[in-house]
Amino acid sequence: MKSALRRVLGNKQLYLSMLRNFVDQQKFATSKIIKAIESSNWDIAELLGHNLKGDSGNIGATGLLQLAEKLDTAIKERHPRKEIDDNLDELQIVLEKLINRLEQQLT
Repeated sequence: MKSALRRVLGNKQLYLSMLRNFVDQQKFATSKIIKAIESSNWDIAELLGHNLKGDSGNIGATGLLQLAEKLDTAIKERHPRKEIDDNLDELQIVLEKLINRLEQQLT
C-alpha cells in the first residue's frame, strides 16, 4: 500500500478510487480468463492476465502481482493447460481474499 500511495503522491482519494476500480475490473478476472481459454481465445486471455498483473502492481498488491506475473507468462508461452489451471487456482484464492477485504473496507 505504501508504494502505491507514493505512486499517487500520497493522494488518498485517488488511491481509494484505484482500489474501487480494481474491485470493479478484476473481481471476475479468473473466470473471464478461463472462459477465454476455453474458447481458444488466447489473445483475450493474455490481455486479461496482463491487465490483472498491471492493476495488481498499481495498487501495491505484491503477492497478487507475483501470481499474476506467473500466470501471464504461462498464458503467453502457452504452457500446458494443467499448469495454467493450477496458476489460476492459486491466484483465485488470493484475489478473492483481497476483493473481499476491499469490499468490506470500501463500503
